[in-house]
Amino acid sequence: IKDQFDQYAETVDTLPNYAEVWTALVHCIFAREHLRWGVFEVGMGGRFDASNIINTQVAVINNVDYDHTEYIGPTLEDITMHKSGVINPRKPTVVGVTQPELLEIIEREADKNQSPLYVIGDDFRAEKVRTYQKGIRTDLFTPFGSYEDVYINLSGQFQGQNAVTALISAQLAL
Repeated sequence: IKDQFDQYAETVDTLPNYAEVWTALVHCIFAREHLRWGVFEVGMGGRFDASNIINTQVAVINNVDYDHTEYIGPTLEDITMHKSGVINPRKPTVVGVTQPELLEIIEREADKNQSPLYVIGDDFRAEKVRTYQKGIRTDLFTPFGSYEDVYINLSGQFQGQNAVTALISAQLAL
């Protein structure tokens, strides 16, 4: 996209920032490869992130922690408000957040957008997570099916939650 960027740069006073250029580049690559669907990770927050131009089939808010506090913080509530900005009207949202006060913020945004919520622990879950040296085994449950003794080649107890969040997100997208 360098040629297009250089042409555009000659016509404007303000150039796109780093995140905006990368977002455009990813769109070009996905279009060139004729992808049926892809996964976009928000760079910072969500509400005002360059990647939030996409009308996604499924939004995912996996967790909320103290990140990018100088821009979207300083509290977890502030960060949650920004992350909930990825919720699209009438499209499902998958939520891995478990803190009730943060879940309330996400629920309000989902209600405003008429977005059905799928919340970990209520609508989907990973059970019997067994850790091994080179991965985990777990049972995954979503409204669309149960999957027992699934092996995941990633270490860490939290990988069960990540796996079931990815599973239900893919199920909703397809």
